[in-house]
Amino acid sequence: MSRLIQRFVAPALVVAAAIGVASTLAVPGDGEPAPEPTPEEIARIDDLVRRFHHGQRLFGSGKDEQAEQVFRDLIVDAPETPEIYHALGLLLVFRKRPDEALDALREAVRLGPENPVILRDTGQILLDRGAAREAAPLFARARKVWPREVEVAVGHGTALRALGRLEEATAALRAAHEIDPGSVDARVGLAGCILLAEPAAALDLVSGLQVAWPDVALVHGLALARLDRHDEARPHLVRAADGAAPGVAGRAYLQEAAEALVRTGHAGDAALVATRWVATFDPPSARASFCLAMALAADGKSDQALAALDAVPADGAGPESVRRHVALFRAAVILRAGGVDAARAALTVLADADTESFERAAARRVLDRTKADWAAAISTTPGRANDVAWIESLRATLALDTESAAAHAARAHELSSPPGEYPGLLVMPRSD
Repeated sequence: MSRLIQRFVAPALVVAAAIGVASTLAVPGDGEPAPEPTPEEIARIDDLVRRFHHGQRLFGSGKDEQAEQVFRDLIVDAPETPEIYHALGLLLVFRKRPDEALDALREAVRLGPENPVILRDTGQILLDRGAAREAAPLFARARKVWPREVEVAVGHGTALRALGRLEEATAALRAAHEIDPGSVDARVGLAGCILLAEPAAALDLVSGLQVAWPDVALVHGLALARLDRHDEARPHLVRAADGAAPGVAGRAYLQEAAEALVRTGHAGDAALVATRWVATFDPPSARASFCLAMALAADGKSDQALAALDAVPADGAGPESVRRHVALFRAAVILRAGGVDAARAALTVLADADTESFERAAARRVLDRTKADWAAAISTTPGRANDVAWIESLRATLALDTESAAAHAARAHELSSPPGEYPGLLVMPRSD
């Protein structure tokens, strides 16, 4: 459960009593004046309000089971009141029954499609469940009614970012930051959006925030890494992983932290975090297992790196580009561990593939089927020169030319950022 939910659930229950129960009266349309309620209707409303407040008090005193029964009884007596479904849904979130909670909240949205509190809360809980596609339009509708509510703008931006709509997400989070420059959620969300293009500005947004939240630590670490301040990034990335929720809920934090720790040359920390990331999948994920294998290999643990790759079922290895990438890496690990014949066999399979690719060309070079200028174009691409040097070191290793292998390996490390980082080739392709 996110801290946003923790902050607004209790106030939302209070709001619901004030704005919702009276809606059980018939409301005429077309501008007609509402009829005067009869004494019986007034008594019924008073009874519903009293019972609703009683449910609130039970909830506030920790009697969740009794509170749930009160709200369910109210739904029977006032089935068209969205705020009661809303209250029940939030209560079920606290009771750790998310599927039932979302059923209740979706009914609240159906009955109260323009209620910004219901839209906001339902959207946030959907985000917590990874359902950004369903959450985004709810936040968009809430913003139309409630344009100056920072939590709505933050939620909208967060959902859009999860959907890859970065430009719209940045606009929403900039709006949130303008509404409340002190909002930690707005600052962290905006920093996450501009991280790649404006790492210094992202760092400014999160620097000095005195909160022990994993997303703050993560963005802080990623911004420092982007600015090549790798040793400074490490403690923030480790702290983000340590603060990640257990299981699937913390998966995104573990992924970002583990991959950044690999890129910044902190193999030991990366292996620990990647092990936790792998554990959130069943069956294992190719991307998570590959990251773990990278970290273990960089830490000199070849056997464990190969075991991590072997744990991924063949039908779960992802797109063909990822499979080729993993195959080249596997061959390299085997070769560096002394398995010359096994590495040669694996490289031959790659080299004989029908589809042209970097991995195929690299395998052919390692097997000495192509000339030294095989990667002239690739080596001028930013971030690729160390890949080429790495491949040359593998070719020399296979040829048992230890002096040349050492020289090319040193060149690969020299071209890495930071020096000694595992070569860029080993970063999983974005197609996964």
